[in-house]
Amino acid sequence: MASADSTSYAQNSIGGFGAGQHGLRLNPALELFVQAFDGIRCSDRSPLMMWTASPQRHHSAKAWSQERHKEGDRSRIEPCRVGMEACGSAHYWARELVAMGHEVLLISPSYTKPYVKRGKNDGVDAEAICEAMSRPGMRFVPIKSAEQQATLALHKARELLIKEQTMSVNALRGHLAEFGIVAAKGIGRVDELLALAEADTTLPNAAKTTVKVLAEILEGIEKAVDDLEEKIAESHAQNETSRLLDGIPGVGKLIASMIVASVPDAALV
Repeated sequence: MASADSTSYAQNSIGGFGAGQHGLRLNPALELFVQAFDGIRCSDRSPLMMWTASPQRHHSAKAWSQERHKEGDRSRIEPCRVGMEACGSAHYWARELVAMGHEVLLISPSYTKPYVKRGKNDGVDAEAICEAMSRPGMRFVPIKSAEQQATLALHKARELLIKEQTMSVNALRGHLAEFGIVAAKGIGRVDELLALAEADTTLPNAAKTTVKVLAEILEGIEKAVDDLEEKIAESHAQNETSRLLDGIPGVGKLIASMIVASVPDAALV
């Protein structure tokens, strides 16, 4: 059971990130959790602090980052264990809290859900996170570095552009098929399709405008994908693990880079 000291500390911890000298509020709903903190089983007697959602829901990250550097911010909150769901911006806040001396545990939302008793609010979620943290067999999400997240952003942006490219090609094929202009399947056949459309004198001007716009979109996407792949290759060349993975048959630069960026610590997978 959590001690009285732990309960008092939880109140101070949440208050430290909420009202007070910061002039900011994290989430009033967490007060509900503080009231029930004394009845929550924890893995040890160390102070605990639970965040159920990214703080940006309640105030800006920029404001928090500026405020935390004020004199006394670091000394006001003693190092403790911080549990958060691995939601949007969780890795950023985990790095910020680790830099302040805290131990941060990120938990997949699917692993905390079984401990939610009823309803859906931050107080209930905080209690569920505390319960999940206390499980001896719980699996936690490794904290990604800023470099890893930057590489992942490259991959995600490329993935998005590839989807947009596929959508644009399908739209182009669908529109031209209505005028009897078709070409074999495959992204490599798009130039052939565009040439057929340009040579067709019966194609209405409105349709030609549509083809021109889609062709420009595809050209822009192709250039953007090439730029992203160039940056991914640079990131791959600077990472020893990624270069080792590249030596495996069937694993190229893209796959190797994606694996290294997605799996900070293979021992925790």
